Amino acid sequence: MRNKEHLPAYGVGPMYGGVVAALTLAAVLMRDLPLFSSGRLEGLGLLPVVLGSILIGAGIALWIYAVPISKIDDGIKENRLVTTGAYAIVRNPIYSAIMLACTGVILILGNAWFFILPFAYWLFMTVLMKETEEKWLRALYGREYDDYCKRVNRCWPWIPRKEYLEGRIMLLTIFLAIVFCAAMALMLISAVAFIQDNKFFSSAPKEAREVLIQRDKELFYGARAIGWTLFIVSILMIIGVGVIAIWDGFQSGFTFRQFFLRFVLIFTIYKICDMALVDNFLLLKFHFFQHYYPEAAHVMEGRKYGFNIRSQLLKLFVIFPAVSALAAWICTVA
Repeated sequence: MRNKEHLPAYGVGPMYGGVVAALTLAAVLMRDLPLFSSGRLEGLGLLPVVLGSILIGAGIALWIYAVPISKIDDGIKENRLVTTGAYAIVRNPIYSAIMLACTGVILILGNAWFFILPFAYWLFMTVLMKETEEKWLRALYGREYDDYCKRVNRCWPWIPRKEYLEGRIMLLTIFLAIVFCAAMALMLISAVAFIQDNKFFSSAPKEAREVLIQRDKELFYGARAIGWTLFIVSILMIIGVGVIAIWDGFQSGFTFRQFFLRFVLIFTIYKICDMALVDNFLLLKFHFFQHYYPEAAHVMEGRKYGFNIRSQLLKLFVIFPAVSALAAWICTVA
């Protein structure tokens, strides 16, 4: 490699991507074979779909961040070691993106027999990189590349402490996400169990809204007063999350990227909890909504993945990132 002006444009990407894609496709085609029927994880309901969708989305986002945004092609042509952008969070973001996306597909399949494949993807990537591109890069850049390897992972993306301040910041963000989830759950409980006004159920399936009977009479004396109190508390909790998230960001000198990461992490944790815990368990397994509105029970019969799964995924992958970007822009530019 020393005699070449720059590294091969595609590296060993076609080899890695081809092998991993072929193994993933084989799993998709074989999942329903009687031989693998014992590995089906039907009891987990929505969870594998949610986790798999997140990984696929993360893989797509990482690829976009690595190629058009971080401009790796320019770095290769200019014989320059790229260590910024996507390459500041993982050394091989394009290969990692393939690994994450294919791992997401395996999770969505929901068959334990194929869960060995993500480990095979990681092992194959590790060995392949060590024996090819890492040797080439070390020969070209020497100590600069060694120092880079000490700072950044080979396979798994991780935001360096330098990029996202101290660990305390991440813990605070996770705490705020938990409070946000609790506030939304409290809001749901207050609306369904106490206030019982059909105006609160605009996100319910259309067929459910059509059969709901408006409760003019309180469930018990003072139920609506309790409900509205809990509802107001939940609103104050949500406002508090927003205020603390923004105020702490200002105090810590957040950039647009750091504000965006904080907001999108809070929204993502909330939506995962909403889909996996509230929809899948509280509403489908424990029939919380149906207990207070039995006329809608038949609407949810046979459902495996909760309320409005398409709408939920749209929020997770499109609306919430867009809102997070807008909020981050307001906090740093406007």
